[in-house]
Amino acid sequence: MRTESGPLREMPPSLGRIAEVAGRQGALALVDRHGGAYLKVPRRYRAGHPLSLLLGTEAATKLIRRFGGTRLYIAKLDDPVRTRRNDEIIRSYEAGRSVVRLAREYGLSERRIWAILKTPG
Repeated sequence: MRTESGPLREMPPSLGRIAEVAGRQGALALVDRHGGAYLKVPRRYRAGHPLSLLLGTEAATKLIRRFGGTRLYIAKLDDPVRTRRNDEIIRSYEAGRSVVRLAREYGLSERRIWAILKTPG
């Protein structure tokens, strides 16, 4: 069973650098709002800027101080989502659902379902 900090351990290095500056909660807030896109970081802190509203003054100030004037790619954190999906597939199979039905429900091939079922847990 994964803990709430599980996705944080799986954080890509780019998000890890953001988390070092803006904190883990700040990095996750950026993922929620901007995941999969580039974020233009302003050169100077300005009260009321969307970053300060999202992260809070202190975290936004630190982020702007470190990355101001750059574009940061904010990753989507798909791996934790995929891991949860695979866990659901395994539980459903163990509860009696067929591979064919799981493949249809999740939009995957039967071969992929079998591969998920064979992964060590």
